[in-house]
Amino acid sequence: MKGLSLITLKYKPLGHNLRKLAKKSINKKIRTREHVIADFSANHIEYYSLKNNFSVEHFEKDYGYDVNIYTYNDDGEFENGTIFIQLKATDSPKFVRKNKYISFPIDKRDLNLWLFEPYPCIFVLYDAKIEKSYWIYIQAYFEKIIDFDINSVKKSYSVNIPISNTINENVIKNFQTYKNNILDQIEGKIEHLE
Repeated sequence: MKGLSLITLKYKPLGHNLRKLAKKSINKKIRTREHVIADFSANHIEYYSLKNNFSVEHFEKDYGYDVNIYTYNDDGEFENGTIFIQLKATDSPKFVRKNKYISFPIDKRDLNLWLFEPYPCIFVLYDAKIEKSYWIYIQAYFEKIIDFDINSVKKSYSVNIPISNTINENVIKNFQTYKNNILDQIEGKIEHLE
């Protein structure tokens, strides 16, 4: 018994030492500014989607899309299809063409995904300094480029986003129209093969 009580007296709880160590900087992962503004960009698109009574789902893994927006008709019924959103955020957008556009490079691998997606893919760039998001409808943007050839793109392609294209409640409603326009085009033309 005496030996046991000596051990008990010398014992210091491990949790006490861990708390002391945790207060010191010991090379832990850091939440960077990039993480913070990425969350703000997601919050921004989600806010305006919710104002339209739409729902938003975030992708756990990012393979080219960050968010899906699901839409509902005026009676609250769930609609077919989805709107794919790719989010980017920056503290210093690159203004070009007399400051009327923001230039941003897009990875060729993302373009290969988005340009062959039937549902709308919306690229959104969040300017964290002024808390404003700019957007382009990827497929429509590239359809307007005469003789665009994805095979001629090396690693990335810079898009020019008009600064007049800001995210707001009405724009999110327009995204619903883009999606429904796609559904109208494919109505009755899809054959499900086994």
